[in-house]
Amino acid sequence: MAKYLRYYTLFKSLEGHTIRADIFQESATAFTPVELEIGTGESPLTIEWAETNKIEPIQGSTATLIVNASSDRQLLHLASAIAPGEVRLDIYRDNALWWSGTLDSEGYEEPYTSAGNYDVALTFSDFGVLNRIPWSRTGVESYQAVLNACKSASGLTGLQVCYNISTRHGDNMSPGPDIDLTAITLNNENFYDEDGEAMTCFEVLAGILQPFALRIVQRAGKIYIYDLNAASALTATDVNWKGDDAMITHDKVFNNATVTFSPYGDDCIVNGSVKEIVTSNGPFTIRTDLRAGSADGFYLSWGNQAEGAVLENGAKFFKIEPGYSGGDASGILWSFYRGEKPMSEPGNLGHVLNVPASCFSPYNDTNNFVGRRIATFPPQHINHVPAGAVQTQHKLRINLDLLFDVRYNPFENAGDDNEKSNYATMESKCGFVWVPVMVTLRDAPGGTALWHLENRGTALGTEISSTGGVRWVSGAGTPG
Repeated sequence: MAKYLRYYTLFKSLEGHTIRADIFQESATAFTPVELEIGTGESPLTIEWAETNKIEPIQGSTATLIVNASSDRQLLHLASAIAPGEVRLDIYRDNALWWSGTLDSEGYEEPYTSAGNYDVALTFSDFGVLNRIPWSRTGVESYQAVLNACKSASGLTGLQVCYNISTRHGDNMSPGPDIDLTAITLNNENFYDEDGEAMTCFEVLAGILQPFALRIVQRAGKIYIYDLNAASALTATDVNWKGDDAMITHDKVFNNATVTFSPYGDDCIVNGSVKEIVTSNGPFTIRTDLRAGSADGFYLSWGNQAEGAVLENGAKFFKIEPGYSGGDASGILWSFYRGEKPMSEPGNLGHVLNVPASCFSPYNDTNNFVGRRIATFPPQHINHVPAGAVQTQHKLRINLDLLFDVRYNPFENAGDDNEKSNYATMESKCGFVWVPVMVTLRDAPGGTALWHLENRGTALGTEISSTGGVRWVSGAGTPG
């Protein structure tokens, strides 16, 4: 929804500058702008910057505008049920944008005993509104994209951003080019806790500035993102002392600093887990074994909707709820054996969904499975790998958790009523299980395929070594 001018006021500053204050509010249609008179007193407009430590990443500011309400509760609607960022104040000095911020409705107050012609103080903040907006973005994005999202959430869309960053690629002996915030990426999952609770946009902004020792502040109609080292190299300007109570003091000085790097121990870059599964079939009861009257082992449900993968060719998302056996689980289901009745009795469904192939079953033509894709996972970002260092300095470890079992109830021992004979055959004759997998490495999301991992040689022959059955091949490939 667009913002339209609703109120404005004009006055002269003590130094003779023309000050215009425009108050915008979100609306489906434009307002007829109303001019407000400034309130009584010497300071109808005060802009203050919070006193923060020089190494704190965010130095916010507030503007307090005092105007006269000609009638009772004329401006009360500005503080009533106002969503964060809905009302914005733009301050112009001599027709140039000087400050911008959004209304902090929680600080609104007006006299209750007057019927009109009283002063109302409206307080606006530039970055404070970010404390009221939860982060909502997901996936891997660049630092610049996250910065832009925080700026958009603050409502300061009309301000130019100026960067003064001294961080360089390379090392002290051979410093490289300036860092490019569009080329440095992060995972938005870092901004959610283990319960899925999101940080505020203020916390996100502080979190992405701090690793580079950056600060953000609004000054003279611009947003500055800088570090102290870069700021010390800028051209200094003379201080214009005013008033009769000025003082000069020394702030805390940082001479020697120790920089430590302590990454948390998470080496997982690709998470193929699925969540938010919506089941439409089941639950089916899998008993502890095939004996009549045996206890309920676990309950299996499946459906077509979930987050984390796109399924094809008959695969389903599943959920397991434990009874006597197993535990809570979810994932992708290809086949299972439903055995409410003995196999010989009518009505037994036997294998459900799909029939797995094996070397000692009538469905052993594994050539039919090559190229048959059942699940595609969303792209995952990995850190930049320099050219020529792919095979010499970096390795990619991929784990796939797979429940493959011939027992009716895979969580119980293989007894006479739980496929004991078939289980013994599997252990003695199955040397390996082939799961068709293809992993593609691209130079960017949706970009050119550089390499792909294929394991089709495992099924088409007897080669299971890394040089034959499973290998990296240049360019794009075919699943399977």
